[in-house]
Amino acid sequence: MTWLVIACVLRPSRQPLGQFLMYPLVKYVGIVSYGIYMLHVLCINLVRHLLHLGAGPVLFVVGLAVSVAVAGISYHFFESPLLSLKDKLARRPEPYELKRAPEVTSNV
Repeated sequence: MTWLVIACVLRPSRQPLGQFLMYPLVKYVGIVSYGIYMLHVLCINLVRHLLHLGAGPVLFVVGLAVSVAVAGISYHFFESPLLSLKDKLARRPEPYELKRAPEVTSNV
């Protein structure tokens, strides 16, 4: 598995997995993946309740689509603005100036 990841990083255009990872939809899912992780249970339960579905492939597909959509909305209206605000408010340390110590001369 490690070699597959290394191969995709070193030559992404020549690897089938590397080419797959270049698709815009796959990149978008990567960007909103934390939101999918955080919201997928809520979305699946909401779909199950609204559509009266039991466990199965229909619930999986619809729940996944709703999870990606809600995570995208959350990213664009919540996560992204807060991340940019964090960057604006972050205190950056002042550069430290090194000062030379005065030379000691002996008058002996």
